[in-house]
Amino acid sequence: MMAMAAISSGRAVRRSPEAGAFGVLIASHIWAGILAALGLVVLWDKSIAPGFASWFPICIMAAVFYLIGQWLFFIIQKQVDSSRIVPLLGVKLIFLALINGCILKKEIYGWPQYLGVLCTIASAFVMVDKKSGRPMSLMNVLTLLVLSMFYALSDISLDTQYGRVDTYYTGGRLICSMLNTCLTYTLVGVGTAAFLLPFGRKILTRRVWLDSLPYGVLWLAGIAFLFASFSIIGPVNGAIAQSTRGIFAILIGALIAKHGFSYLEEKVTPSIFWHRIFSAVLMILAMVFFNMKR
Repeated sequence: MMAMAAISSGRAVRRSPEAGAFGVLIASHIWAGILAALGLVVLWDKSIAPGFASWFPICIMAAVFYLIGQWLFFIIQKQVDSSRIVPLLGVKLIFLALINGCILKKEIYGWPQYLGVLCTIASAFVMVDKKSGRPMSLMNVLTLLVLSMFYALSDISLDTQYGRVDTYYTGGRLICSMLNTCLTYTLVGVGTAAFLLPFGRKILTRRVWLDSLPYGVLWLAGIAFLFASFSIIGPVNGAIAQSTRGIFAILIGALIAKHGFSYLEEKVTPSIFWHRIFSAVLMILAMVFFNMKR
């Protein structure tokens, strides 16, 4: 579902050059915010209200870091196909390791985690290599690194937020995970409408709103299912499952190109296709190694 969301955002960005990444960011996250708010009405539990001062500030941090990362993701989608970007999003693993291990000192890593980081670096080099398609500019690579850092910061904030909300919540972990999703993305939607919409109102045409809707729906659904999987199969298996989105993005991209939608995905040779698959497999291995027991 997350792979489909990425493809749909790439479509929105490329179909609406007048709105650009900023316009699609605004429209898609107002859609997501509306849906999340409806979910919040259903899932809200007064048991978490006393902890508002504890979890709300970290919720703001998660939302801000996410929006910055997502804006940069939309920017790079204007030039690089989604089937190449999505597998590379695993680069955030490097920043997670640096922040949690070296800065916050929350975790201690062993050889499996270092091997996971090495696999991540190898995967990135394979995907950026010209054998995986059109050359990626230095600016695109730098943008990818910066957005990966913000994604990592958002993930760390979300993990902290989940823990704080769970401290007060009296229900089950599955509903708590869904509640956290709705809290974060309601705030994302409200923040987008309050602080970004006034600057982008003129570029938001009817087509931008309509093209941004699929991403808003698919992304929110994907995040909700991801959080739910963490509570059902555990964060380790959930993270490994998430890493498979790279392979799905490559497969969907190849299917789209085969049917003539060249403005979304370039038609590639079999050697390029398998080069990308190899990169995505390396990223899955990186996640497996990184989530092994310390």
